[in-house]
Amino acid sequence: MTACLLLAVSGAQAHRVNVFCWVDSEEVVCESTFAGGGPVKSGRIEVRAESSGRLLLTGTTDAKGRYRFLPPQKAREEAWDLKVTSIADMGHKGSWTVRGGEYAAAKRSGPGNGETDPEAARSGPQAGTQMAEPRGTGASAQEVEQALSRALQEELAPIRKSLAELRRDRISLQDVLGGLGYILGLTGIALFFAAKRR
Repeated sequence: MTACLLLAVSGAQAHRVNVFCWVDSEEVVCESTFAGGGPVKSGRIEVRAESSGRLLLTGTTDAKGRYRFLPPQKAREEAWDLKVTSIADMGHKGSWTVRGGEYAAAKRSGPGNGETDPEAARSGPQAGTQMAEPRGTGASAQEVEQALSRALQEELAPIRKSLAELRRDRISLQDVLGGLGYILGLTGIALFFAAKRR
Protein backbone atom coordinates (compact mmCIF):
# COMPACT_ATOMS: atom_id res chain seq x y z
CA MET A 1 0.00 0.00 0.00
CA THR A 2 2.79 2.43 0.92
CA ALA A 3 4.61 1.65 -2.34
CA CYS A 4 1.43 2.32 -4.31
CA LEU A 5 0.95 5.63 -2.51
CA LEU A 6 4.52 6.72 -3.25
CA LEU A 7 4.13 5.78 -6.91
CA ALA A 8 0.87 7.68 -7.16
CA VAL A 9 2.34 10.76 -5.47
CA SER A 10 5.36 10.57 -7.79
CA GLY A 11 3.00 10.49 -10.76
CA ALA A 12 1.13 13.51 -9.46
CA GLN A 13 4.44 15.32 -8.84
CA ALA A 14 5.65 14.58 -12.38
CA HIS A 15 2.66 16.39 -13.87
CA ARG A 16 2.66 19.30 -11.44
CA VAL A 17 3.29 22.69 -13.07
CA ASN A 18 5.78 25.02 -11.43
CA VAL A 19 5.65 28.74 -12.19
CA PHE A 20 8.24 31.42 -11.47
CA CYS A 21 7.95 35.09 -12.48
CA TRP A 22 10.35 38.01 -12.32
CA VAL A 23 10.44 41.63 -13.50
CA ASP A 24 12.58 42.49 -16.53
CA SER A 25 12.57 46.24 -17.14
CA GLU A 26 8.85 47.14 -17.49
CA GLU A 27 7.75 43.60 -18.35
CA VAL A 28 7.01 40.54 -16.24
CA VAL A 29 8.60 37.28 -17.42
CA CYS A 30 7.09 33.98 -16.33
CA GLU A 31 8.61 30.52 -16.73
CA SER A 32 6.51 27.37 -16.50
CA THR A 33 8.06 23.94 -16.01
CA PHE A 34 6.93 20.46 -15.04
CA ALA A 35 8.31 18.97 -11.82
CA GLY A 36 10.76 16.93 -13.90
CA GLY A 37 12.26 20.13 -15.27
CA GLY A 38 10.80 20.13 -18.79
CA PRO A 39 9.20 23.34 -20.08
CA VAL A 40 5.45 23.70 -20.40
CA LYS A 41 5.18 24.32 -24.16
CA SER A 42 2.07 26.04 -25.55
CA GLY A 43 0.55 26.22 -22.08
CA ARG A 44 -2.26 28.68 -21.42
CA ILE A 45 -1.37 31.65 -19.23
CA GLU A 46 -3.96 33.61 -17.27
CA VAL A 47 -3.07 36.84 -15.47
CA ARG A 48 -5.62 37.96 -12.89
CA ALA A 49 -5.89 40.73 -10.31
CA GLU A 50 -5.30 38.77 -7.12
CA SER A 51 -7.69 40.82 -4.99
CA SER A 52 -10.71 40.58 -7.32
CA GLY A 53 -9.89 37.53 -9.45
CA ARG A 54 -10.61 39.61 -12.56
CA LEU A 55 -8.98 38.24 -15.72
CA LEU A 56 -6.60 40.84 -17.16
CA LEU A 57 -4.52 39.00 -19.76
CA THR A 58 -4.22 35.60 -21.43
CA GLY A 59 -1.43 34.15 -23.52
CA THR A 60 0.56 31.06 -24.46
CA THR A 61 4.00 29.92 -23.33
CA ASP A 62 6.75 29.56 -25.92
CA ALA A 63 9.01 26.54 -26.59
CA LYS A 64 11.01 27.38 -23.43
CA GLY A 65 7.88 27.58 -21.30
CA ARG A 66 8.14 31.38 -21.04
CA TYR A 67 5.59 34.16 -21.40
CA ARG A 68 6.29 37.91 -21.20
CA PHE A 69 3.70 40.58 -20.56
CA LEU A 70 3.38 44.24 -19.73
CA PRO A 71 0.99 44.70 -16.78
CA PRO A 72 -2.07 46.80 -17.71
CA GLN A 73 -1.83 50.54 -17.14
CA LYS A 74 -4.28 50.58 -14.19
CA ALA A 75 -2.45 47.69 -12.52
CA ARG A 76 0.82 49.61 -12.82
CA GLU A 77 -0.71 52.83 -11.50
CA GLU A 78 -2.30 51.14 -8.48
CA ALA A 79 0.40 48.46 -7.98
CA TRP A 80 -2.00 45.51 -8.08
CA ASP A 81 -0.77 42.09 -7.02
CA LEU A 82 -1.11 39.79 -10.04
CA LYS A 83 -1.79 36.05 -9.93
CA VAL A 84 -0.23 34.28 -12.92
CA THR A 85 -1.59 30.78 -13.61
CA SER A 86 -0.05 28.38 -16.11
CA ILE A 87 -2.34 25.62 -17.39
CA ALA A 88 -0.83 22.60 -19.17
CA ASP A 89 -2.43 19.57 -20.84
CA MET A 90 -5.05 17.60 -18.87
CA GLY A 91 -5.73 20.60 -16.64
CA HIS A 92 -2.44 20.48 -14.70
CA LYS A 93 -1.64 23.94 -13.45
CA GLY A 94 0.44 26.06 -11.12
CA SER A 95 0.52 29.73 -10.16
CA TRP A 96 2.76 32.53 -8.93
CA THR A 97 1.89 35.89 -7.39
CA VAL A 98 3.71 38.96 -8.72
CA ARG A 99 3.63 41.71 -6.10
CA GLY A 100 2.67 45.15 -7.33
CA GLY A 101 5.70 46.76 -5.76
CA GLU A 102 7.97 44.61 -7.93
CA TYR A 103 6.88 46.14 -11.23
CA ALA A 104 5.17 49.42 -10.31
CA ALA A 105 8.47 51.29 -9.96
CA ALA A 106 9.31 50.36 -13.55
CA LYS A 107 6.04 51.65 -15.00
CA ARG A 108 6.26 53.45 -18.30
CA SER A 109 6.21 57.22 -18.37
CA GLY A 110 5.06 58.08 -21.88
CA PRO A 111 3.36 61.25 -23.11
CA GLY A 112 -0.17 62.05 -21.97
CA ASN A 113 -1.60 59.21 -19.92
CA GLY A 114 1.76 57.47 -19.42
CA GLU A 115 1.25 54.68 -21.96
CA THR A 116 3.66 53.88 -24.75
CA ASP A 117 3.66 51.31 -27.51
CA PRO A 118 5.69 48.25 -26.37
CA GLU A 119 7.00 47.66 -29.91
CA ALA A 120 8.11 51.26 -30.23
CA ALA A 121 9.82 51.06 -26.86
CA ARG A 122 11.78 47.98 -27.93
CA SER A 123 12.86 49.40 -31.28
CA GLY A 124 14.06 52.70 -29.85
CA PRO A 125 13.13 56.27 -30.82
CA GLN A 126 11.27 56.74 -34.10
CA ALA A 127 12.11 59.22 -36.80
CA GLY A 128 10.98 62.71 -35.85
CA THR A 129 10.83 61.90 -32.14
CA GLN A 130 12.44 64.58 -30.07
CA MET A 131 14.69 63.19 -27.37
CA ALA A 132 14.63 64.81 -23.94
CA GLU A 133 17.53 67.10 -23.31
CA PRO A 134 19.95 65.93 -20.61
CA ARG A 135 19.46 67.91 -17.44
CA GLY A 136 22.45 69.62 -15.99
CA THR A 137 21.26 68.99 -12.44
CA GLY A 138 21.48 65.20 -12.86
CA ALA A 139 18.83 62.52 -12.28
CA SER A 140 15.90 63.22 -10.01
CA ALA A 141 15.40 61.30 -6.78
CA GLN A 142 12.49 59.40 -8.38
CA GLU A 143 14.63 58.34 -11.36
CA VAL A 144 17.41 57.17 -9.07
CA GLU A 145 14.90 55.23 -6.95
CA GLN A 146 13.43 53.55 -10.05
CA ALA A 147 16.88 52.63 -11.39
CA LEU A 148 17.90 51.15 -8.02
CA SER A 149 14.61 49.22 -7.79
CA ARG A 150 15.12 47.70 -11.26
CA ALA A 151 18.73 46.78 -10.49
CA LEU A 152 17.68 45.19 -7.20
CA GLN A 153 14.94 43.14 -8.89
CA GLU A 154 17.44 41.87 -11.50
CA GLU A 155 19.92 40.89 -8.78
CA LEU A 156 17.30 39.16 -6.63
CA ALA A 157 15.58 37.25 -9.46
CA PRO A 158 18.03 34.27 -9.49
CA ILE A 159 17.89 34.01 -5.68
CA ARG A 160 14.10 34.07 -5.63
CA LYS A 161 14.02 31.46 -8.40
CA SER A 162 16.30 29.15 -6.37
CA LEU A 163 14.09 29.56 -3.30
CA ALA A 164 11.00 28.80 -5.38
CA GLU A 165 12.64 25.63 -6.72
CA LEU A 166 13.46 24.49 -3.17
CA ARG A 167 9.90 25.17 -2.05
CA ARG A 168 8.21 23.43 -4.97
CA ASP A 169 10.16 20.17 -4.56
CA ARG A 170 8.37 19.38 -1.29
CA ILE A 171 5.43 16.97 -1.34
CA SER A 172 2.29 18.87 -0.41
CA LEU A 173 -0.96 17.70 1.15
CA GLN A 174 -2.58 18.14 -2.28
CA ASP A 175 -0.07 15.67 -3.76
CA VAL A 176 -0.79 13.11 -1.04
CA LEU A 177 -4.56 13.46 -1.47
CA GLY A 178 -4.12 13.18 -5.24
CA GLY A 179 -2.15 9.96 -4.72
CA LEU A 180 -4.85 8.55 -2.46
CA GLY A 181 -7.43 9.42 -5.12
CA TYR A 182 -5.48 7.46 -7.74
CA ILE A 183 -5.24 4.46 -5.42
CA LEU A 184 -8.93 4.49 -4.54
CA GLY A 185 -9.84 4.80 -8.21
CA LEU A 186 -7.63 1.86 -9.21
CA THR A 187 -8.95 -0.20 -6.28
CA GLY A 188 -12.53 0.52 -7.33
CA ILE A 189 -11.82 -0.59 -10.91
CA ALA A 190 -10.13 -3.78 -9.67
CA LEU A 191 -13.06 -4.63 -7.38
CA PHE A 192 -15.54 -3.98 -10.19
CA PHE A 193 -13.85 -6.45 -12.54
CA ALA A 194 -13.38 -8.95 -9.71
CA ALA A 195 -17.11 -8.79 -8.97
CA LYS A 196 -17.95 -9.28 -12.66
CA ARG A 197 -15.85 -12.46 -12.81
CA ARG A 198 -17.85 -13.93 -9.94
